[in-house]
Amino acid sequence: MGKCVLDGKGVLLAALFLWGAGCSVREGALPMGMAWHEVYEPVEDRALWTFMEAARLESERWLGVPTVRLERVELRYARARAEWRHLGVAEHFSLMELVSEEAGHGVIYLGVNGADEGGWFLLAHEVVHLLNPALRDWMMEGLASWFAVRFCEERGVAVAEWRRRLEGGEDAYALSYRLVRDLVGVDEDAVRGLLAFAVADEGQPGWERLDVEGWLGSMAVVRRERLWAVMTLYVDRLAAVASDEVAFTVPVALRDGGR
Repeated sequence: MGKCVLDGKGVLLAALFLWGAGCSVREGALPMGMAWHEVYEPVEDRALWTFMEAARLESERWLGVPTVRLERVELRYARARAEWRHLGVAEHFSLMELVSEEAGHGVIYLGVNGADEGGWFLLAHEVVHLLNPALRDWMMEGLASWFAVRFCEERGVAVAEWRRRLEGGEDAYALSYRLVRDLVGVDEDAVRGLLAFAVADEGQPGWERLDVEGWLGSMAVVRRERLWAVMTLYVDRLAAVASDEVAFTVPVALRDGGR
């Protein structure tokens, strides 16, 4: 997991399998009035744009309305345009950037070419982050990956390689995916309401985390205990490998082998 702040004005969110070194750019390296995202190549493939819009509609239907209404979302490849490659900016990553909340402007970067079938999964994953650009939580990553697999498969898009990695891996992305997958299997309605429990992250000013305690506490005991039973299988392993930059809350009842 990595993050690259390009100019201090916009932050890059929710990096999924971020490869490459950090940015090596200079203050004032761009012409006046040019934004950093313009360094990267725009996506011209209309099929990817259509897919993104369909994924946005479905993610909102399944997970709720966005906290920030982004009227303008750009698609760009995470590779520098030829005239700006000398800047040495990070490349080959997939993530979502909130350029301006006030202007309702965001960018999704794809780390692979449009012809690469892996790009569809990455695009669907990043679309979920449009629902709350400030939310940096491993449960959110699991939701985004689970949604991406589901959305792609429903549309006949091949995601077998991504499913294999997520089903068999022991990294935080794979574990969070399987946690959400199994929670959905037990109580889909509860998972669909999870994003409503986003709160300020006290340890990371300017970011949000998911209030898992509040989410579980909003349910009847029987319902809550079914979810606890699923979480018990994952929380210790996920907490052990999760990045410190991304929140993950172990419910009090499950700490220190509590259940």
